[in-house]
Formats: sequence, structure tokens, C-alpha cells
Amino acid sequence: MALVGEKPALESILVEWIQKAKAINPDRNTNPAQTLQDYYAFVSWAETAMPWALLKDSDYPGIFDDMFQSIVYFHFLIDQPLPELEGKGLVNNSLQYAEPFASWLITFSKSWGAFTNGTFTHSFLNVNDYHRYHFPLGGTVKEARIIQGINPTGGSLWWDAKNNRYAFNPAAKLGWQSIETRGCVILETEKHGLVALLPIGMVAVGSVNFEDHVKPGMKVAKGDMLGNFAFGGSDFVMLFQNTVDFTIDAPKSPAGESYRHLLMGERLGYLKPRTN
Repeated sequence: MALVGEKPALESILVEWIQKAKAINPDRNTNPAQTLQDYYAFVSWAETAMPWALLKDSDYPGIFDDMFQSIVYFHFLIDQPLPELEGKGLVNNSLQYAEPFASWLITFSKSWGAFTNGTFTHSFLNVNDYHRYHFPLGGTVKEARIIQGINPTGGSLWWDAKNNRYAFNPAAKLGWQSIETRGCVILETEKHGLVALLPIGMVAVGSVNFEDHVKPGMKVAKGDMLGNFAFGGSDFVMLFQNTVDFTIDAPKSPAGESYRHLLMGERLGYLKPRTN
């Protein structure tokens, strides 16, 4: 929005390619940005949303498809050919290659690129689990922020008349990891590159808290206190770069379909350099 304010001519170009994309795909579920204001809202959402949830109402069969379709859609919007960009020596006569938009796009996309082709872990804490979290590795804090949630439940709610109670499904496909309160700490480690630590307040937990000393530039050791949830069921996500592999070697449950319940301090897995 600020970029458009500085370059008024850019607004007409933005509107033109939004309309071109709308003509190609008018479905709001897979093309939600159909006006300039829609696009501003979509970019704001993309700044904090998980990469598989940019298309909030999508219905693809798996997380890879969700991520692929979401990110491709982001670039599809700005890849529509425009006659006014012809003859300017661009790779293609679309907005993503034209300045000043191209420079903004590079800056905006850097937050996605650091963990491309890396490893994602997702741990669930039930209501009676230990609800403090500690640094899983030592290193230097490069970023620490709280992304405030916009929905305290994040799932679907309904009245279950048969059982005379309100029912809640946290697994409903609403992209709740993108609407709940989340913490984001980027840790620079000596041997394993950047590691992203994301505590996510799930269900009625809207409180994700960091220790006062967790600030950029702070050096921490493995096991140091990172923060806490207030109460309830919550999640903790870790992201590793593509230079390392994370292997879970925690014991499996008796049925072999999941992992045994772990206590604080018990081993989940190990990291090693990626060889290919």
C-alpha cells in the first residue's frame, strides 16, 4: 500500500492485472484477491500466514498441494502480461519483473525462502502437559516476535443436541495455525543454520509468552527457558533449513501409528547434516 502511495501510476497497473487474473479465474476460493483492496488484505494475510494457508478456503488433498497452490497463486496474480510493460527489457512483461515492484517482491519473499525445502516438525501439547517451552538448541536470537491471533478458537463449533453439549473440532480446515496467536523466534546456530521456533496457542489459548530476556542478539544455551502458554491444548512447530535433516527416533505407540507420549526433557529426535 505504501509503495502504491509513492508510485501512483502503479495503482492502475495493479488494478489491471487483478482484473486479468479475475477474468481467468473468477472463483473466490482459489482467487480471493479480486479488487485492489482484496489484494492489500491478501498481502497482509500472507505476511503472517503459514505457507499452506494463503488460500484460506482451498480444499486440496494434502499439505504439499496446499503449500504449492498457495505460493503459486501469490505469483500468478503478478504474472499477467501487460502491454504497457512490453519493450522495457524485462524477462517477461509482467509486474513481478518491473521496478519498483520487483524489489518489493524480493524483500517480501525473503521471509519464505530461508526454510525452502527444509524440515517441519509439529508437536501437540494436551491440556495436562507441561506448558513451558525451552530452547531446543543453543545459538543467537535473530528475531523474536508475537503474532497476535484474530480468532480465539480456530476450529469449528456447533451445538450437539444428541449429547446436549457444545462440540468443537480443532482439526477443521480453517488454517487455524494462521489465525491463532503465534510466537516466532529465529535462532542462528553454529552447526545447524537457522532454526525457527513457533509456539502456537491452540483452541482457547490466546496467550503465547516469551521470557523477558528473549530478544534479538541474546545468546542462549540448549535448555534455556523460552516462554510459556497460559493453559490448554497448544502446539509447537520447529522449522529447519535444507542443510540439515531432522530424524524422529522417539518410541512409537503400541499400535505403531503415532509416537508415545513424551515428557519434558525426553528425546524427540536428532539433527545431522544433509548429504544430498
